[in-house]
Amino acid sequence: MHRTTRTTAALVALCLLAFLAGLGCRSVYAGGSYARLGTVRLNHLPTDTRQRIESLVKDHPDAAARGQALWTQGRQFETEANLVAALATYQEISRTGALPPADLDERIRWCRARIAVDARWADEKLLASARAMTLEQGLGLYREVARSVADNYVDPVGYARLLANGMTNLRAAMAGDTFRSRHGMDDNAATRAEFLAGLDIIARKIGEEKKLTSFTARYYVRLICEENERTVRLPCGVVISEMLFGAAEHLDDYTAFLTHDMYDEVKSDINGQFVGLGVEVRQDEGRIRIVSVFEDGPACRAGLLANDILLAVGAESMNGKSLGEAARLIRGPRGSQVSVTVDRDGQQLTLTATRDTVHVPSVRCAARLGDGGRIGYIHLATFQRSSALEMSQALDRLADEGPLDAIVLDLRGNPGGLLDAAVDVCNLLLDKGVVLTTRGRGFGQTSTVRVGHWRYRYHEQPLAVLVDGRSASASEIVAGALRDHGRATLVGRRTYGKGIVQSVLPIEGGQSALYITTARFYGPSEVSFHGIGIPPDVTVEADGEAATAALADVPDPAADAALRRAMDLLAEAIRPAAVARADTAVAPLTTP
Repeated sequence: MHRTTRTTAALVALCLLAFLAGLGCRSVYAGGSYARLGTVRLNHLPTDTRQRIESLVKDHPDAAARGQALWTQGRQFETEANLVAALATYQEISRTGALPPADLDERIRWCRARIAVDARWADEKLLASARAMTLEQGLGLYREVARSVADNYVDPVGYARLLANGMTNLRAAMAGDTFRSRHGMDDNAATRAEFLAGLDIIARKIGEEKKLTSFTARYYVRLICEENERTVRLPCGVVISEMLFGAAEHLDDYTAFLTHDMYDEVKSDINGQFVGLGVEVRQDEGRIRIVSVFEDGPACRAGLLANDILLAVGAESMNGKSLGEAARLIRGPRGSQVSVTVDRDGQQLTLTATRDTVHVPSVRCAARLGDGGRIGYIHLATFQRSSALEMSQALDRLADEGPLDAIVLDLRGNPGGLLDAAVDVCNLLLDKGVVLTTRGRGFGQTSTVRVGHWRYRYHEQPLAVLVDGRSASASEIVAGALRDHGRATLVGRRTYGKGIVQSVLPIEGGQSALYITTARFYGPSEVSFHGIGIPPDVTVEADGEAATAALADVPDPAADAALRRAMDLLAEAIRPAAVARADTAVAPLTTP
């Protein structure tokens, strides 16, 4: 499947690019919830840590001095084992335009590897499956994954790079106390050093190869396993797992190898349905905050509220946990009970919830706004299979209450989703034209997608689209297509800037999968917004976090500057039509 965080026959659903390929379903994404640790935003960090970094930026206006100061602070965070803060600091060097040290990319890569390696092995199921993996099973799996990456990744990538990526993860594993403790390794630094020296020798041999194939890549993974058995003696499945994870996750911020459970999570995201508590959470100054509670879901029935701070789920403290770790703890078997401890306005509460199937709606709010309620407002929070249907039904309900003269589509905070869903939403609002073009190396990855004409009841009303820095990928496809066709005015802030497509490629007959970047996409104007975002037509420097915090609440234009500006623009657009209607009204004929 393609995820754009979702269409010609050749593309076969380019954001859902869902075509049955023998043993499994291939899906296409543009953005969405499955993204690994990429950019760490400063507001994810504890307040004191964030302020230390911000003060360095403020106190060093010179680019070279700022780069050096941030570099020194990042290295200090590394010595303190505060790898998330180190990663955020290194990323600030690029974000603020500071002059980067020569090995900045290497430090970012290293911090990401350390964080990922330590985090993933807290998963008991991963641990059990890795320990059960035989050498031959693992080598076969590695060859299948490596071939799939080499054949389908958006840019050509050689097997030497995939092997090097995996060895980076093994080196990170040897450096992490958490990993060693988790796998019962003794604290024998000499043995670890011997293993690392063996990796260096193997790396030099790989560098001497004129041409690597999937078979020779498999051979070198076998050599690494033999070196492991001679020295640190980890289960071979753990070594091969890190070679697999590393091969994918160092290619970009999105590509990843998915275990069976991870794959199930992605499929749940596609369908907008999963077993859990029915909450959305966000990282806020180092804490996990509940952003919204789904109506009549398990969390709602248990008494959890938006803005509660998660302190613990079951016996697991949330202190230092990532969003991914928090999500895994929140999910669980249907019918299982879990205690949730929260901080609510300074008061600590422990509530018990029973996990159940939760449907995550795409449309979080539909309302009539403005004088006479003639402006329809739709807040679309994600792009999943049901998104266009939900949106059309919501608009129909609003239209049944009376005429809609204009529409506001709110895509703020929407990280993307299925590419086909983005195209379907455009079908609701456009009557003709190109939606996007994709270009990639693999089968079906290069195509032009046009409006399908299946429904365009709402293609005439004036339209404003609200966007911000968290509107990404599929959101940018919709916003860009509507603007390029002169169909909508974009209001708010520059979008995120994710112009690449991920596909989910089943591995092992669907037991695992690759979530891999397979194409770049371009709007009707043929301009890529990847890495730069889409600037709005009308900039409103509002607080996007506040504007989308209460996702299910009816919006208040008085408290939302971007929405208020959009409504003012639409009121100006529909006023001539209203005057025209009034001018055509004929007074009844009277006789003297």
